[in-house]
Amino acid sequence: MVMDLGSGYYEESLGLRDRELRWPLGLAISDEDRAMDCGGWRHCGGIVEGRLVACASLWDRGFGRAQIKQVVVDPGYRGQGLGCGIMAYVEEQARALGVERGLCACQALCGEFL
Repeated sequence: MVMDLGSGYYEESLGLRDRELRWPLGLAISDEDRAMDCGGWRHCGGIVEGRLVACASLWDRGFGRAQIKQVVVDPGYRGQGLGCGIMAYVEEQARALGVERGLCACQALCGEFL
């Protein structure tokens, strides 16, 4: 699903992103990060039994290009194909926008994911 900014699921995604992607690096989601989220990003979430357990963000950069960031699955739900599922959904959203190529950068701590 695409999450609306300020929705409960979007707020849950901030917590998940903060815990799993920011804190391990000694960082936290800031007001600047929240402001960037408003800049044309499409925030996608994977919901299981009413709870957000996976998320990813897509930005249409124009000219058939997109950027994907903040891809994360709750540790308690890993190994069940939810990462593949959220990426498939993001790719579907990108195609609907006319995107032909996407860039998904990751951090070195994501080694087990790669």
